[in-house]
Amino acid sequence: MYKKGFLLVTLFISVLAAAQSGYSIEVKLKNSPRKQLFLAYYYGDSQYIKDTADVVNNTAVFKGKQPLEYGIYLVVEPGTNKYMEILIDGKDQNFYLEIDYTAVQRWVDVQGSAVNQQFKSYLEFLNGKRKEREALEKQKEEESIKKLDKEVESYQLNFTKDHRGSLLAAMIKAGQPLDPPSFSGSKEQKDLKNWQWYKAHFFDNIDLKDERMLRTNIMSRKVDEYIDKMTSPHPDSIIRSVDLILKKVSPSKENFKYFLVHLLNKYASSKYVGMDAIYVHIVKEYYAKNKAPWTNKQTLTKILNTAKNLEPLLIGKKAPDLQLTSVNDININLHKFSAKHTILYFYEHDCNSCKKDFPILKKIADKYAAKGLKVLTVCVDYYFNISDIVFLSGIGFGEFRTFIKDNNMGSFFNAHAQIGELASEKIKSIYSISYVPQLYVLDDKKIIKVKQIGANQLEDMLQKMGL
Repeated sequence: MYKKGFLLVTLFISVLAAAQSGYSIEVKLKNSPRKQLFLAYYYGDSQYIKDTADVVNNTAVFKGKQPLEYGIYLVVEPGTNKYMEILIDGKDQNFYLEIDYTAVQRWVDVQGSAVNQQFKSYLEFLNGKRKEREALEKQKEEESIKKLDKEVESYQLNFTKDHRGSLLAAMIKAGQPLDPPSFSGSKEQKDLKNWQWYKAHFFDNIDLKDERMLRTNIMSRKVDEYIDKMTSPHPDSIIRSVDLILKKVSPSKENFKYFLVHLLNKYASSKYVGMDAIYVHIVKEYYAKNKAPWTNKQTLTKILNTAKNLEPLLIGKKAPDLQLTSVNDININLHKFSAKHTILYFYEHDCNSCKKDFPILKKIADKYAAKGLKVLTVCVDYYFNISDIVFLSGIGFGEFRTFIKDNNMGSFFNAHAQIGELASEKIKSIYSISYVPQLYVLDDKKIIKVKQIGANQLEDMLQKMGL
């Protein structure tokens, strides 16, 4: 008897699961001539199209055999790019929507989805309160505005308690303000303590391991805000924030994967000086330690090699040594080059941007010479000074001297990559030179103090360094 009962229960569950598998979302349009709709979704800081459906008799039906992953989805009107957000959270993925893209409140009706009925009611509540607030602001009713704001906060707080665990509750909670305690001390001390508390509790209202929140427009924005606004713009501080975030998301393999890739890309293409240190840290700490198993071998090798090449060039490292030849055929060893401050400038003879930099560098070389600053220029073209050797590109050794004279570079220490194409390519490899110009500021021990700035930014940087 018990076996039969067990069989019946199992069979019932199997039938129920089959009935609930996949999705079917029927969308009826009001006041729209569109012949097609898109179903899109958020993934981190981007949106992607999941499905398309033709509009027949003002109705479109999105269908799929596999259930949708939980998160915010967008029903998009092509051409106008108007959209309406809906929620997928649970097994009620067979429902009906009625939409009016011409209305401010685009929801007309929803049936068969409890979470979207709640979402519709919540948006209608907010829209109504927003109108009330606008009217009160015009009348400058400050006390009434405060009372209204408290009413909204109370509504949100009660909803998150009553619907704990739902996606909508998680979304509402993520947007709720933090409530720091009162701090004592001077205004500066209180401001500092308040900021420190706020940073320490920044993620209190959002669960970074919740995979549903990755498919909203909330989580990625929150993480970027923490790094970009709550973290000091210094590589060491950002590295600590990166590690904190990756630790918080790590219980979710999908969230960890997304944010590891997102942060690697963020600092692979950063426009700010010194941020390559963060890229190197992420590669060494995560990719080199097999914590990104989804990365194919070819891509992983490229990432590891990029970090390996960047590491010796990080700010705070001793600049790699160079064996150079001066315009006067004198050998120059970078580490033995005597200067309190060295401007190391890489260029090519046919680089127009470089030629525009030379007058700026000359002015700086002349102005700061008494403070021990020297400009060491390195032309990374191919050179020759043997009559029977001819390279397809580059500049002859005699022409090099003429170039120095024509560009009024007499205030500089001008050098090149000794003789031959291989020497030039070696320098480009050592300093990861994929484009010119490249500029470094070195101290008397040849420690890299500044890099990857334009010549027009150089004097401001020198003044910040105390010159």
